[in-house]
Amino acid sequence: MTFPESSAETSDAADEGREVELKLGLSEDAAGKLGELPVVRERMTGPPETTRLETVYFDTPKLDLFRAGVFLRVRRKGDRCIQALKTRGTVMSGIEDRRETEIALPSAQVRPDLVTDPPKVLLRKKVCKHLSPVVTTSISRTTWLLDDDAGARIELALDKGRIEAGGRTAPISEIELELRRGSPACLFEFSLDLLEGLPLLPGDASKAVRGFNLLAPSAPAPVRSDAVSLAPAMSSDDAFQTIARSCVGQILANQPAVADGRDPEGVHQMRVGVRRLRSAMALFSPILAGVETESIAAELRWFLGRLGPARDMDVFLAEILAAPRGYFADDAALAALADLAERRKAAEYRRVRMVLKSQRYTRLLLRLGRWIERRGWREGADTSAARVGSGNIALHAAKMLAKRHKRLRNAGRKIERLPAEDLHRLRIHVKKQRYAVEFFSGLFEGPDSGPYLRALKSLQNSLGYLNDAAVAERLVDELITHAANAGVKTRQARIGGAVLRGWHGCEVASHRESLFKSWRQFGQHKIFWK
Repeated sequence: MTFPESSAETSDAADEGREVELKLGLSEDAAGKLGELPVVRERMTGPPETTRLETVYFDTPKLDLFRAGVFLRVRRKGDRCIQALKTRGTVMSGIEDRRETEIALPSAQVRPDLVTDPPKVLLRKKVCKHLSPVVTTSISRTTWLLDDDAGARIELALDKGRIEAGGRTAPISEIELELRRGSPACLFEFSLDLLEGLPLLPGDASKAVRGFNLLAPSAPAPVRSDAVSLAPAMSSDDAFQTIARSCVGQILANQPAVADGRDPEGVHQMRVGVRRLRSAMALFSPILAGVETESIAAELRWFLGRLGPARDMDVFLAEILAAPRGYFADDAALAALADLAERRKAAEYRRVRMVLKSQRYTRLLLRLGRWIERRGWREGADTSAARVGSGNIALHAAKMLAKRHKRLRNAGRKIERLPAEDLHRLRIHVKKQRYAVEFFSGLFEGPDSGPYLRALKSLQNSLGYLNDAAVAERLVDELITHAANAGVKTRQARIGGAVLRGWHGCEVASHRESLFKSWRQFGQHKIFWK
C-alpha cells in the first residue's frame, strides 16, 4: 500500500482520488448490534443513513477489464446513477488502497468514453464496444460518519445483500471502514474497539472480485511474496515498515486458499508470510521495542504453531509418501498409511479453518496493522534504538547480512559430522539469511546477489529434505499410535511405515552427499553487500 511520506501524517484520501479502506466480515446477529455499540454512538457526527444500492459491473465476454485489474461499474442510488472506475488495489497491513474515479450519468448505461485518464485497456475500441453487464450486487447499506478526538474521520458502512454472476449467487455481510481523513492506523484502532463488542472476521475479497470469481469457480490461487523495494536512502524505520506491510499482505492474500484447503501451497505460502515477518523482526530487533512488540511476536509464534501440523501432513503426503507409493503403486501397506495420513490432514485443516474464524486471529491481524502503521515499535525505544531506526538502511543491512553470514558459516563447520539436530539449526540459519538477502539485495551496487541467493536455495533444498525425512519418522509413529488408540487396525500401516523408513533411509544418504557439495559451493561465493 502506498501512503504519504509518513503514515503517521494525516491525509484526505478522497481528495487524492484514492479509496483507502479496511473490510471485515460479521454475522447477521452481529450486524444488528453494530449501531448500538458505544464506540459507534459516541463518535457519530449525525444519524446513520440507509440506502439501497444496485450495482452493475461491466466487462467483455473475455473479461478484458478484470484481467487487467480494472473494474467499471454503474451504481443506482435512488434516482441517481454514478459510474465508477476502480483499479485492483494494493493490500498492505490489511488495508486496500486503490484508485477510484466517479462521474454522474444521465442513465444506467455505461459510458467508458467519459472516464478521465483511462487505463490502457479502455483505450481499445474493441473492448469498449463489447462491454456488457457481467456482475450485479444488490445491497442495503447503512453508513455512519465517525470522528475522533485526534481529528480522524471514518465512514463506517454496513452492507447486507447478495452478489449475482453467471447464474450463481453469494451473500454479502460485511462492514467497510473507509478513511476520509487521518492516518490509516486509525482504521485498525477503531476496528479493535469494535472487536471488543462484536465478533468480527478478516475481510473477504472485494465484492467485484467475489462476483467475477463466481463466473468460473475454482480453487483460490496461493500467493507468493512480492519483491520488496527498498531505497538505499531509506531509514531503517521506513524499511522495516515496508517489509512488514509486504509480509502481512502475503498472509492475508493466502486466506482464501487456506480456507478452501484444496491447494496445499496455500498453507505453505501463509506460513512463509509469517516466517518472513518473524525474520524481519529479528533483523530489525535493534529498533523494535515495547510491550506491544513482544506480545505480537508471541502471537505470531502461536499462529505459526497452528499452521505447522497441516503443513507437515501436506509435505508427508505430497513429498515423503508420494515417491514410494509411485514406485509400489498397488502396495496395500503404503495405502493404509496414506489413509491414516489423509484423515489426519483433514483434521488439521479443520483446526486451521477454526483458527482463521477465531477472534484471536482477527485481533492479531488488526494489532499487526495498527503496530505497523503507527510504528508501535518506537514506544519505549531508548536512544540507541531511535538512532538506529533513523539511520541509513543500507548500513544496517550490510551489518546484519555480515552477522548472519558469519553465524551460518559457524553453524556449518564440520558439516559431515553434524547430527540431525544441528543440521536442523543450520537449515534455520540458511532460511533466515535467504529472507534477509531477498529483503536487502536491491540496496547494494556491488556484485550480483543472484549466485549467493541461488547457493542459499540449494542448501535450503538439501537441508529441507533431511528435515522432512526426520519429521516423517515422528509422524509415522504418531499416526499409528493415534489410530491404534482410536480402535483402528494398524497392522498394514505399520508395514507401510517400515517400507517408508527403508526408502528414505537410502534417500537420506544421497541427499547428505548433495548437501556437502552444496556447502562447499556456497563457501566459494563472494559476498555482495560490501
